[in-house]
Amino acid sequence: MKPQTLLLPTFLANRQNLATPLKGFLNRVSQVRILPRARVPGILLLGRHLAGSLSGYHLTVDTSALQAQLAAGEWRSADEETRRLLLADADRGGFRGLDPAEVPTLDCELVLAIDGIWGKASSGRYGFTAQAEILAPIWAEGFSAKKTWRRFGAQTGWRQRGWVDADGLSYVADARRGHLPWVPGILPTVSIGRTYEVLFLFYELFNECVAGAPTTE
Repeated sequence: MKPQTLLLPTFLANRQNLATPLKGFLNRVSQVRILPRARVPGILLLGRHLAGSLSGYHLTVDTSALQAQLAAGEWRSADEETRRLLLADADRGGFRGLDPAEVPTLDCELVLAIDGIWGKASSGRYGFTAQAEILAPIWAEGFSAKKTWRRFGAQTGWRQRGWVDADGLSYVADARRGHLPWVPGILPTVSIGRTYEVLFLFYELFNECVAGAPTTE
């Protein structure tokens, strides 16, 4: 397995009782870099996603449609299918979309599978890994939630003069890195006043899934 780089917030790096999956992951990385600001949320960022070496997971959700759409270059259909898979897995009622209580219930196997499919189809240009790598240095600056997401949105192309909707995305192979899949599409259709919290929780969950993923050396 290629060496990994781990970015770890100071407050989490100083914890004595790390979860077992995280302890095991720390033993596999070649470099640990401590983020300078204690106010950074507890997120882990890998230099490269481990999807290529995942083993031991038994995904029960059918992702064949997503794979076929991406193989055919049907970027919009694949983006819509990604949202369908995520919502089908964790949206438990109320308004359509994931609220802060539902995001942590997303199945790690599904999230990592979706990311791996996108990453493979785009040679690493798209997927949650690409997005997390863009987000981490912005997050580490300690900006407010609003400013963090505006900067992140500007880099991914999700924010131009304002936040774009599904019709404003670029469904092409060479859009900005991290442009797809469109994660804001999983937000509730009616504002719950906690939009940024949902987005933070999603990427925190993703990184925790990667950190705890079984790997082969």
